[in-house]
Amino acid sequence: HQDLTVISNNTNIIQIMRPASLRSLVAIGGEVRPEDGAIVGGDAVAALANYKVDIAIIGTSALDPDGAALDFDVREVSVARAILENARETVLVADVSKFDVSAPNRICTLDALDTIVLDAPPPAPFAAAAKAAGTTLVIAEDFS
Repeated sequence: HQDLTVISNNTNIIQIMRPASLRSLVAIGGEVRPEDGAIVGGDAVAALANYKVDIAIIGTSALDPDGAALDFDVREVSVARAILENARETVLVADVSKFDVSAPNRICTLDALDTIVLDAPPPAPFAAAAKAAGTTLVIAEDFS
């Protein structure tokens, strides 16, 4: 991993990655959201414009069966969009409970994502939309 650089807008991820043997570990600056340690807002968006990453991994608060990734916090949406825009490959990681949640702010649609990793098969309309968008759908096995 010594050739790997990790850039994150989350204080928890930074703490988790600190002991790893990395080339570098970069914390994106900005306003810290106390409830989950996410760094959000305009300063974070501006900082992300300084980077071009090989792989971007984002999460989401909600998934719509039509393929939209959604969030409650518009500041988080801006940061997630900046992460996706500055990446060569884009990955969304979520659990299928996100299909039971509705949030008002669109992060992106499936055409902005190269890969989606879920913990179980999604609703059929979502799987069809992913296939139509050319987005790879990966169902991760539970190893617990």
